[in-house]
Amino acid sequence: MNVFVYDPSQTEGPRLMQAMKDRGVPATMTHDPLRLVNMIRQQRTDLVLLCTQKFSTEMMSVAENLRENFILEPSQIQLVIDEIDEADAIQAFEAGIDSFMPWGCDVEYLSARIAAVDRVLERCERKIGAPPFKPGGENAADLPLRLIFRSSAWKTAPEKLRIVCGQFLGQAVTNASIGFDAAPAIEKASSIQLMSGAHAVQIRIGVGADSKSALTLAGKLFGPDAKDLVDDMLGEVANVMMGALKTHFSAEQLPFTGGLPVPLQPKELTLPTTPFSHRHLFAFDIGGARLTLHLGMAAKETSGVLVRDLREGMIISRDIVNDRGLLLLRGGTRLSMTMIYKLMDLLPATLNIQVMAS
Repeated sequence: MNVFVYDPSQTEGPRLMQAMKDRGVPATMTHDPLRLVNMIRQQRTDLVLLCTQKFSTEMMSVAENLRENFILEPSQIQLVIDEIDEADAIQAFEAGIDSFMPWGCDVEYLSARIAAVDRVLERCERKIGAPPFKPGGENAADLPLRLIFRSSAWKTAPEKLRIVCGQFLGQAVTNASIGFDAAPAIEKASSIQLMSGAHAVQIRIGVGADSKSALTLAGKLFGPDAKDLVDDMLGEVANVMMGALKTHFSAEQLPFTGGLPVPLQPKELTLPTTPFSHRHLFAFDIGGARLTLHLGMAAKETSGVLVRDLREGMIISRDIVNDRGLLLLRGGTRLSMTMIYKLMDLLPATLNIQVMAS
């Protein structure tokens, strides 16, 4: 029996881990959905416990991803939850949950449940485990993209950004999908990046408008004398949206770092040269003006850079620890000169640091 425990809040999981340890049941716990998938890919999987006090679509996305891509029957996914109604239970079953365990269940209950799963596995003749995986193959490259693509933050981005845009501009905003073949003429544009060093994924937020709409929106934001502030308006809108998306991804244990807004060639908004794997293209109608947005997601390669060659603005793709195992910087951190000087003082100049490719 090999058990994996996923607990984003890290509240119930540690108790379950201790109970299984006391009974000699091999178990591993994580709060990171990407690490959960990586562990399941690499080891035999008999039982996955997903811990959440309240029903959430984010947890169902995790279950659905595991069941569709990594976990074969009859290994089980069980939801450890405080309370759940019938409608939510139906959604959970449809996502791939096999059964439920009560939050805070006693040790005897946990032992009996694990024993029941073990009996089911013993009656099955075929081997349980992850599907075949070739290092460096398509599975490895697509894994982080699939996780982020399935996240609630990505799926609901157009609606979340509509709300944020309305709050920022103080105007009523309607979200009007325009499709990839019907984008209006873009004459002014700006973009900003979200980078995940831990997952090696880049998300570009592009914001654009025709000249008349851009001037109208700049006037709403800065006042009547805003003719020369159109680029600033687009940059500010992109920056606000970046902050909102960053917060929503972080709530799902998907940390990103944000960059700074930069001007974008208008044609690059809807016809980007970057080969994005997943895209959103949509428009906001704001009091007669129209704002067009493009979100693009792509995998980013990582490369090794010596400590002495680190540069400001580079993004660390893995945690940096010293020779005693103490954490110095977390993966996903964008380097400042102060951080670089600190690393130069604490680490050998020839140590290789993994950073995201620029």
